[in-house]
Parts: sequence; structure tokens; C-alpha cells
Amino acid sequence: MFCRLQQRCKRLHFFSTKFTQNEFQKNLNEGDPKTNTEFKKIINSYLGFIVLKPLPQSKIGRTCLKVFSDPAIPRHYTTTKTYQINLFGIDLSIESIAFQQQDQEVAACATTAIWVASQKTAEIFNSQLFSPSEITSLAINSDHESRIFPASGLNIREICQAFRKIGLEIELLEVENLDLLEMKSFIYAYLKYGIPIVLGFYIPNLGRHAVTITGYCFNNKINGPFMSDNIDKIYVHDDNIGPFARYTLTTTVIDKKTIPAIEVSHYSSFGTCPVISMIAPVYHKIRVPLTSVKIEKISALDKFFESILNLPGIKLSLDYKEFVWDVFLTDVKKVKKHILEDGNFSGIKEDILTTSFPRYLWEGSLYVNNNKILTLLFDATDLRQNNFNLHSIYIYDQKIKDLLKLLLPYKAIINNPFIQKLIIELEEYFKIPSNKIWRNQNENLHIFSLN
Repeated sequence: MFCRLQQRCKRLHFFSTKFTQNEFQKNLNEGDPKTNTEFKKIINSYLGFIVLKPLPQSKIGRTCLKVFSDPAIPRHYTTTKTYQINLFGIDLSIESIAFQQQDQEVAACATTAIWVASQKTAEIFNSQLFSPSEITSLAINSDHESRIFPASGLNIREICQAFRKIGLEIELLEVENLDLLEMKSFIYAYLKYGIPIVLGFYIPNLGRHAVTITGYCFNNKINGPFMSDNIDKIYVHDDNIGPFARYTLTTTVIDKKTIPAIEVSHYSSFGTCPVISMIAPVYHKIRVPLTSVKIEKISALDKFFESILNLPGIKLSLDYKEFVWDVFLTDVKKVKKHILEDGNFSGIKEDILTTSFPRYLWEGSLYVNNNKILTLLFDATDLRQNNFNLHSIYIYDQKIKDLLKLLLPYKAIINNPFIQKLIIELEEYFKIPSNKIWRNQNENLHIFSLN
């Protein structure tokens, strides 16, 4: 006898408010969700839904559930979006990012991870949305040595190919030769903008696995030199566990080499799992990678600041130990919205808001005791061969202005091309008596003093 599967899925809805079937039916028959207090209470308590697929296994289909929140724990679910749901004519909404379980017929774990990530990239980059089976087909070449379905999983090259077929480019970080702090930096820089990251790792005695990073959590004490250093946990959509599963970031030693790893909080039997790769899907015109900005420019400048402040006779009330850099991807809309709402920019808002900006930017902001004192904005759409990329400098504090001035005598001896070019631009800026606004139209660089 042939196996006959049901043809329809079921959708389960969840609410935090208790109510009986009779009460709900009464509200449907007599209530108005705009005016009925009880109806409003039900609507406002909506927690999301789970679709059940009529399969023998892998029953969990498209799922959107409200994230767990606790003011005492600094969780950041940055990849969520608003989903609109209609239940019997009732308009409901949920802030989440869709999840589903791999079914091992048309989609293994990597395909599901791509599908999850594309839920958000479709919103922020206007890229295409495909079903899991379509993603598997996009990822695998026609000359593949085995059949496409049932799906047996994707390798790194095929994951990258799928994202490119969707209409995106990728930033790939293979972490065997990198340390844990660089891994944290990569996660933070892209997730803060809302870009999910596909994380690949090895589960001992089981094999490779891929999940989607959807959020992160800081430890209780924020210190430097980079904000991202303080991430100790990430939240992932793991099709073996569920949505927003908690992973702890750690390290492990393989062949006498220390490499980044994760510990799966819900499955201690997995042990410590070494990380293999991370893939961030990005808009194709974001050409400048994180490493170019963070390592070659901001880290170099940070070390130069440290050297200057440690020189004998320097009497600036700045303690380098309190320096914390916040480095992340952003865009012109977010930058100008922040400027419009920030009182520090009073009097020069029009000058900045009417300035031409690139669509995507890297922001590097320096904090001392939680106070922002300096912001550098880099053109993320610039050519890689341009080793400057700096678009704007915002100086919030007189002390950092004095520190920048101390860089000038070192132009001839510094061997970093970015810092050397920065010093040349600062020389011109400090020639202006007011030091309030300066523009180099040839380089498209803008310096604004806010103190």
C-alpha cells in the first residue's frame, strides 16, 4: 500500500493570556477588536505561531515566536522583523525571525540556515526570497556528482553560491587561523546592523552543522578595547534545537592550536564544538570588509593613541585603559536619523544632514566611561584599493581634539598609510581658527567639532 500523506499543514497560535474556546468564540461573534477590552487583551498577548507539516518526521514548519526578554540581561536580537498574521480576520503582529526544521528531503541544515538569513536580508537589502527546495537547487551545480534531492547538505562553496544566486555577496571568515576576539568582532559588526550570519561548526563524533546567528549577549562588564570583546553568548536558529537557542562562545585546542569554539547550552552531550566558518550575506556594493576598517585603520589608530598617551610629559586627562571602540556596519538613514535626534549636533545639523553620504558606512566610535568622544565614518562602498575610505570625523570632546593634535608631528615617521593620510587632513583642519567645520572636497572628507 502506498503511503498517503495529508495535504494540509496546521498552524498553532500561542497567547500569554488564558482564555477558553467559548470565550474566544464569543469575542469572534460579538466583539470588536478595536473597542472590546477582552479582545484587545488577547491580541496584545500574542506570542506567535508554529506551522506543523504533515510529515512523518521534521514536523516543525515556518515558526515565528516572540523573543524572550529580561531587562537584567543585555540580550540583543538584532535580526528580527515584523510579521503580520491574520487569524479569523484578526490582525496580529510579532517581532521575530522565521524558523523551521530541516526536513532532510529538500533542505538540510545549511539550506535551512540560508533560508533563515534570507528572511532578514530580503527586508534590508531587498534581495529575493526562495523556498528551501529552491535554495538547495540554486546552491548545487547541474554537474553535481550525486542527486540533489533528497538533500545531503551543502559545503561552504555551495552556501556562498546560494547567497550569490539570491542576489547578495558574501563575507567569509574561515576561523581556523583566527582568534576568538576576531570572531566576536565579525559577529557584532554585521549583527548590529541586522545581518544574520551562517555559522558552521563541527560536532564531535557527529559531523558538520550549520546554524544562523540571530542575536548576541554581552557579559555584565563592558570594557575595551572593543565593544565586541564583551560578547559571551550568541543566539541562533538551530534546526536541531529550535529558534533563539543559546550558545556560549569559548575556545578549544586542536593539534596544539587554540581556535574559536561554541558550547551548545541545551545539549551538553555535544561537548565543545570547534568553529569552521562564518558567512555574512551583504549587499553587493558593500566592498570594504570589516578587517580593512578595524585592523588596518581603527586598531592601528588605537595603538598610536596608546603610544602618544604613554609618552612622558603628556598631560591629557584621558586614560587609555578606559578606551572602548564600537565598530559596526551602518547606513546613511541610520546615521542621519541619529544626527537629527542628537542634541550634540545642535547648530550644525543642517550642514551635516545636507552633506552627501554613501549608502553604507562603517562606523567606529570611541567611548570613555560610556561617553562618546569620537566617531569615524568610513565609506563601505569605496574601492578596496583606496586605503583611506574615511568620510566623516565627529569630535565630541576637547580632550580627544587635543589628542588628535598631538599626532601631527609624527607625519614623517609613521608607516601606516591611513594614519599618515589622516594626519595630513588634520593639519589642514587645525589651520581653521574656529575648528568647527572643515571639508576636503577632493577627498570627500568632512570634519565636525561638536564641543
